[in-house]
Amino acid sequence: MFAPLLDHIARPSCAHAGCSTRVPGLRPEASARLHFRGPVLYSDFRWYIVACTLGLYARTTVTYIALHRKRSTPLLLSFVLIGFFIWLAENISTFFGVWRYPNQIGAWATVHIGKWSSWSLLVIMTFTIVANLKHIKAHIHVPE
Repeated sequence: MFAPLLDHIARPSCAHAGCSTRVPGLRPEASARLHFRGPVLYSDFRWYIVACTLGLYARTTVTYIALHRKRSTPLLLSFVLIGFFIWLAENISTFFGVWRYPNQIGAWATVHIGKWSSWSLLVIMTFTIVANLKHIKAHIHVPE
């Protein structure tokens, strides 16, 4: 499920699909390491990372062109909605038996709601990495 998301984020460019405005530059490696390795060493840092993300992206909007009109939407809303739809797709997939989690062996159950925040954080990390790479690519010569 992550590959289509990455493709969706990486493909558009400002020339034909719209562009992001006021995206803060940061290095997501530290928060990713803290989120994925933190529970082993410490406790769950997910909500601290969410709080920092809210502060960083609170005023960030994404502009795009739809039906020949320029529109914009808050970036945080996009992150939450994308995370929700990935969580929904995960529930549909487990319902139809594409894969099963250990708690779904005997009977189907919904995927824990906490995965919604994990998917949203994964979308945020992906967006931040792609935005930083596009910024770097714009400033250096990359032979094609």
